Amino acid sequence: MPEQAAIRQEIDRLRRRAERHRRVALDFASMDDAWLAQDEASAIDREADKLEADMFKSEGVNVLRFMRRP
Repeated sequence: MPEQAAIRQEIDRLRRRAERHRRVALDFASMDDAWLAQDEASAIDREADKLEADMFKSEGVNVLRFMRRP
């Protein structure tokens, strides 16, 4: 399952990137910049969620049980 391991690594990388965006958002003085960073973090999380859902689907797992709610 090297392909699954590669997908899992990409998901983890995206989650770390989203967390970095959230931490950066806390340091912005401008609320507009902070909101933009939070929006970017949410978009990255959605991308990771989609990859994870696709991975689960390929394994035959009921995806709806594992989807995170924003």
